[in-house]
Amino acid sequence: MSDIDDDMPSSDRILMEALARAVGSRRPPADLLAQCEGLLGWMDVDSELAALLDQPIAEAVGTRGTTASPAMLEFAVADGSCVIELTSIAGVLAGQLLGGDAVAVVVRTMTGVTASSPIDEVGEFEINDAPSGTIRLEFELAGGRTIRTDWFVS
Repeated sequence: MSDIDDDMPSSDRILMEALARAVGSRRPPADLLAQCEGLLGWMDVDSELAALLDQPIAEAVGTRGTTASPAMLEFAVADGSCVIELTSIAGVLAGQLLGGDAVAVVVRTMTGVTASSPIDEVGEFEINDAPSGTIRLEFELAGGRTIRTDWFVS
């Protein structure tokens, strides 16, 4: 154990030594830290996982086509609902959150945060160089709460 461990209570030291014996000298998986961080995201009491109600429409965002028709996504939350209108054109994800008091949006891919944008007073946001593929949006509300959408294809 290191010098930092000297400040550890004896009960914690006994537990750590027992864990070290149980685990042995095997190295942890290379992606263990990322997996743990992902699990910690679910422990955030102040956030809600929004349930995507209309997945087929969400899959239309960013698909091939000549027109830029917006896709309407509806997400249910415990205290009501939010509607998000998204348009994806040439790597730009533009949208508007209706029915929520959000101040910022973060686009997250399966590998982590990729981009963020402030949300103006009417709920509009724009993200340049937005990722394609499976993403989810995380809306930071004015009261400190976070709403996370389900994963969808952009």
